[in-house]
Amino acid sequence: MRALISLSAILLLTGTVTGNPAFRALDQSTLEIRWNSTRGNQYELLTSTDLVNWSPLGPRQLGVDGPLSVVQDISGNAKGFFRVAEYTEFELDLSRFNFGTVGSKWSYDVVEAGIGGTERYTWDSEIERRTVFRGEDVVEWNFYRDQAWDQTIYILDDFSTGIYEVGGVDAGQGEQWNDPALPSLLATFTPGVATPYNYQSGVLGNVTDRITIFPDLGPLTVPAGTFTGLIRVEHRYNGVVQGGFAVTGVTTEWFAPEVGLVRHVGEVTLAGFVATTEFSLRSYEVN
Repeated sequence: MRALISLSAILLLTGTVTGNPAFRALDQSTLEIRWNSTRGNQYELLTSTDLVNWSPLGPRQLGVDGPLSVVQDISGNAKGFFRVAEYTEFELDLSRFNFGTVGSKWSYDVVEAGIGGTERYTWDSEIERRTVFRGEDVVEWNFYRDQAWDQTIYILDDFSTGIYEVGGVDAGQGEQWNDPALPSLLATFTPGVATPYNYQSGVLGNVTDRITIFPDLGPLTVPAGTFTGLIRVEHRYNGVVQGGFAVTGVTTEWFAPEVGLVRHVGEVTLAGFVATTEFSLRSYEVN
């Protein structure tokens, strides 16, 4: 005779509660756990056998202004407790974006437009090695424009708090640097709340940046496919280039877990002239 499973649902209050979890047995060994969610929040299903020690059942999910659910195998368990945690401050596992994995490759379709006209080309990129740049341990991300080397970006080889760009080398402008390193993505953030960030740039001088991060359910379609569950990052910045000319810019980037950078849209204004850059993921190979 199969033992009955004792189930308990406890909602951890770290945000606005939109409903209590509900349980439905799909068969003798499978349980569906369902709860309401709010768009912009994160949810994590936790399990315990003693109501003291709790473990997550998979990654956090993004709220959708509707129900979320998890199907759980309960075969072999005599007793189990479950709770759902709701978070208004996000935490990301940045290893899921593959920037620290040597051998990860991304190819992008690029469109640049400015005073000189419009250019279209392919950008092939790869995390090629770990090295040192300006005294920092970094990973080296190389870009090839129509198969010829175009630029290198150096990313701090520590992803515990963010993905930070230390600087790089550009085929046209030479070495560039950011001090302190510029975050492309933060491990912890409050959705929709701008974070001021000031740094010195080898190109833009003293830069004032405001970084805002949003969960973006998508879907976002690019040549490489259609992606959901994205993170969207917006930078609004201003600085002063050589000659005393003011420069302002806005960039928006979309990151997909298990993939990496999927799309980039940027606009820069310098001395009244506007230049735009867009690139979209064409293909990828992550390790």
